[in-house]
Amino acid sequence: MNFEIPFLVFHIESTKFLLVADDPDDYIYPICGRIAKMDDDESDILVGKFRLYYVDIAAAINTGIDVFDIFDAHSDSTSEYYDSLFDPDTMGFSENLLQLFNYEIFEQNVLIIDRLELLPGYRGKNLGLTIMRRLIQRYSAGAGVVAIKPFPLQFEHSIPAENKSSWHAEMQLSSFRKTERDSIWELRSHYRKLGFIEMKDTPHMFLSTTRRLPPIERLLT
Repeated sequence: MNFEIPFLVFHIESTKFLLVADDPDDYIYPICGRIAKMDDDESDILVGKFRLYYVDIAAAINTGIDVFDIFDAHSDSTSEYYDSLFDPDTMGFSENLLQLFNYEIFEQNVLIIDRLELLPGYRGKNLGLTIMRRLIQRYSAGAGVVAIKPFPLQFEHSIPAENKSSWHAEMQLSSFRKTERDSIWELRSHYRKLGFIEMKDTPHMFLSTTRRLPPIERLLT
């Protein structure tokens, strides 16, 4: 079956950090950016936006920072992952997480996929999964697992400040008609195609970086 890989460019927002990392929040590295399509005249056409968090557990532990404090200090988006990911007694990965991957997790750090937003004209055909695949490939070095919470954006109770603009209107989230429960089930099924596995009794899914990502050809066909 024929497939076409779209020519997309990822623009990463600049960031800044202090010379001395002495705060738990210093060990979570936000990776934010936008996704653009190159036009015939080589101008950018906005396709979507994304936000990831790289959690540097190894460096924090070496500095004596408590793992819980890292997740709690940053935001609600990160704090809710702690119970699923870690054992508070050992500061290692939780038994539930280890069992998901037959104890084959060999790196301490974590990559969280917090948001991936695509404009209506670019949804479908697994383009979002293909973009997610590339982000994981690019930013998961040193991470044992990639974490995600499948939650449909149209059911958010509050809109992030950066989205309180024409962008929110362009997303046309009100066009989605399924219930919250059905939408979450559909997202989970969608993310399984990339290799994510659900953790029972939690809203989270995880992917082990020891497992090979599916080829782009399989995602786009």
